[in-house]
Amino acid sequence: MQAPELESIVSKSLADFYELRLQEVRKLTLGQLLRRKNPYLLRALELYRASEVVERLLTDYISASDETLFSVAFFEPVARGTSTGKALNAKGNSSCKQSWQDIAGEPDSYVKLIQLIKAESIRTKWEHDRVWDAAINRFTAEFIKDFCFPDGGVDWEKLVRFVSEEKPQKV
Repeated sequence: MQAPELESIVSKSLADFYELRLQEVRKLTLGQLLRRKNPYLLRALELYRASEVVERLLTDYISASDETLFSVAFFEPVARGTSTGKALNAKGNSSCKQSWQDIAGEPDSYVKLIQLIKAESIRTKWEHDRVWDAAINRFTAEFIKDFCFPDGGVDWEKLVRFVSEEKPQKV
């Protein structure tokens, strides 16, 4: 496979991955984030700033879905595009060198791939950071309004009640 063709496949696949990731961030609500995390753990981690709590929630949420998103949006399309229909069995583990060699037919394809990922991720970082930072700001403002005392401290009891309700109430 020629370098420009591989670059194009990697670029499109990463763009798809980042777009799926950003869609996840855009559609989330603070309530969804809060209900996916154990408030006792957050308290035990001694997170006292609303922005810390929110960033931890969002990071954990996105990290949990990244493996699946990356496999579907990146690894599978790149594997299909660089082979004659061979599927990629390795998902970033120690056998990825052999898997990429088998698929692309080149001994250093796994190194070329990581270089292309770096170049493309640098190009898309700005948009990702803009959406990510906006989500952090949006959720932090909501968290402060709904789960902080007037002095800015986290109202852990209110938070644990909210997360524990079977039928969530609007805060």
